[in-house]
Amino acid sequence: MVVIDSQYDTLGTHIQATWPLQQHPGLREAVATLEPVSAPLDYGAAGPRVREVLEASGVTHGAWVPVCPDGKLHGVLGIASRGGSIPNECVDRCVALGHFLELALSNWAAHRTLEQQATAEERRRIARELHDGLAHELAFIASKTRGAVTGAPTPRDARELAGAADRALDEARRAITVLSVTQPQSLDAAISQTVEDLGSRLGVAWDLQLADDVEVPGVVTENLLRIVREAITNVAYHGASEHVRVSLERAERLRLVIEDDGCGFDMDLERAAGGFGLQSMQERAASVGGELSVDSAPEQGTRVAVAFS
Repeated sequence: MVVIDSQYDTLGTHIQATWPLQQHPGLREAVATLEPVSAPLDYGAAGPRVREVLEASGVTHGAWVPVCPDGKLHGVLGIASRGGSIPNECVDRCVALGHFLELALSNWAAHRTLEQQATAEERRRIARELHDGLAHELAFIASKTRGAVTGAPTPRDARELAGAADRALDEARRAITVLSVTQPQSLDAAISQTVEDLGSRLGVAWDLQLADDVEVPGVVTENLLRIVREAITNVAYHGASEHVRVSLERAERLRLVIEDDGCGFDMDLERAAGGFGLQSMQERAASVGGELSVDSAPEQGTRVAVAFS
């Protein structure tokens, strides 16, 4: 079926019509060969509905240029004249316009494919994050809870459960945020939201100094946010500080810093004990090509910094 909607400016004739393709010989040839066709219009060879349109408009000659990005027919450009053949220059211009349309359609299709691939990759990334984060914390909570059934939980058990529950809640909130926003967040916006959520819930005041509109891949954002969450949670539970400062700086490399004025800790003892989440933060920084440094000492606060590109 052919759908036509064209305007003839000289006479103001506006045609809107549909007809079976076989009723239009010139157009049928262009569709069959996928090549431009320029020819006189044979009223006798045309079908009744096409003939009616031709007689009403007075058109005697036409040219038809298939638009075929990637070799697939998307439509046909048509030009027509009354009483004389269409100049070759006009046909050439129509062919050039057809090529421009093919390029535009190909670019649109490529952009749509990239968007679909990006969406699929984002979904896979979120699934990995939920598996590594939320599922891990819930499994830990389930294990500790089952253990508590057979004996009275210790204060340390209670603290560990509370910490795991808080981290699980953070993971769930972050996943909901990522899935609900229509556009990806910039790194500074994601950090700001994470710090505000955590600070409000854990009772920690915050100060933000973030460079604007920092764009990084989603996997970089997620790993950096996990470092921020780990550091601020430690401030609340172990640092004996009620204030944290988070900065994101642009220099030769991007630099994320989380620091507090709390009680601090002995770095050597903490490494030996395997606490503070140092190994996890180091692994996350390394996974995005970054370098993590932690500076702390008793009664001197803690400073966590990540330099990355």
